[in-house]
Amino acid sequence: MQRISRILVVVGLALAAVHVQAACNAVPVTLPLTEAGDIAPELESPVVPLAETSAETPEAVVQSFYTVYLEHAGFDPDEGVRRNPLVSGAYREMPHLSAEMVSRVDEMVASGPAIADPFLCAQDIPESFRIGETTVLDSTASVLVATIWNAGTEYEFTSDLTVRLSLTDGQWKIAEVVCATN
Repeated sequence: MQRISRILVVVGLALAAVHVQAACNAVPVTLPLTEAGDIAPELESPVVPLAETSAETPEAVVQSFYTVYLEHAGFDPDEGVRRNPLVSGAYREMPHLSAEMVSRVDEMVASGPAIADPFLCAQDIPESFRIGETTVLDSTASVLVATIWNAGTEYEFTSDLTVRLSLTDGQWKIAEVVCATN
């Protein structure tokens, strides 16, 4: 019985280490490139637009962005392929992002293999996310987001990131995603 308990502990620690390694951006991701060095086109991912209304709160913008982004990331069972908004460029069409954020991500993607997804602060796609505390100061806001893996299991864990927004022309736009440095 003790041997089984030790094996379970070792397996649990190994799984946790793999997820921590992914969350700490340890292994590079290689994006497919064309002969010209551009990112190879993948599946076109339809983008669900955010309602263009000044009534949107920072929390609503972040909630909408991560809902749409996670729907367009990961394995698509209908198509039988893995989708990646960074590779397809779908993030460029998402109205939740500031032009500056899109430019920074474009530069990161064009510079070569990415260490981690800049919106998720991880290589793996979380199962879900949770919106946390929000701070608003004049025309800027910060929203804490917890990404969740292995939900409902004894191996469940979360990883926090902070989404910073700016108010531009009456609209909250994601200006930066800051990864936790656990």
